[in-house]
Amino acid sequence: MLPFALKVVWMVLSLTGLASCWAVLMLFAGCIGSYWGPLIYCIACTLMQVIFCIGMAWRMDPYAMPQAFCLAQTIILGFSTFVMTGVCASFCIATCITVWKPKSWADAERSVLVWRNHYYFTLLVYPIVATIVEIVIVIKLDAVKPTEDLHCDASDPVWVRFFGYAGTPLLLAVPVLFFSINSIVRSLKTSRHIQRSRSEEHENQRVDSFPRLPWRFYSRRVIPKIAPSPCPSSMKATPSGHELDSPGWFSSIHLNHPLILPACRSNEFISLFSISPGY
Repeated sequence: MLPFALKVVWMVLSLTGLASCWAVLMLFAGCIGSYWGPLIYCIACTLMQVIFCIGMAWRMDPYAMPQAFCLAQTIILGFSTFVMTGVCASFCIATCITVWKPKSWADAERSVLVWRNHYYFTLLVYPIVATIVEIVIVIKLDAVKPTEDLHCDASDPVWVRFFGYAGTPLLLAVPVLFFSINSIVRSLKTSRHIQRSRSEEHENQRVDSFPRLPWRFYSRRVIPKIAPSPCPSSMKATPSGHELDSPGWFSSIHLNHPLILPACRSNEFISLFSISPGY
């Protein structure tokens, strides 16, 4: 038999852990703005710890506990475990749904743990069905027998425990594990995509940050118009009426205007210039 002092310490640890569970999860619920998940988990945990601590009335000796209480303790411990498993699975499903929909990340006002109807399966259908299966097997096989332990449990045959807290939660834990792995992979891919987009945006901002010439610079540019006909042999200079061969006309234009360009390698030059007004 285990010493009674150890049983007392175990009960105190159970009650203090329960109080801590309520304190932490209620703060967590306030932070995320959703209470249904933490509240259901705390209720199930309270039910488990209370039915365990009630055994102190018989000094936590399964041999001294009534058979009806042993059966109730076994069933309630299993049911509480199923409910808490359903809550954990719901949390994981909610996280996976959020990761699978990256467009919803910008909606910061909406809680990740918002209620969805498919949580009825993990929080209602799964615990009830698992508890019914456990009750049927335990009663049919009369598996609850007292052992050297702190509480009653199915022990004859011992494999019946796999239909209780020892095995049934794996029905949800295994699929949820694969969902979690898939969510991690998708989250990493999405993060890389976001980082790549931000780096490209940063590069575009760097290019756009270079100084540009003011618009009035472009509006005041004057482009000289050059006659398409090169090297005319007998063209007349327009404004003064002087001919191209007149030295006085050429010297006046050459000295007073900077747009005189050679048109060819011969002795003839361009005779027609088009200068924008206001240059």
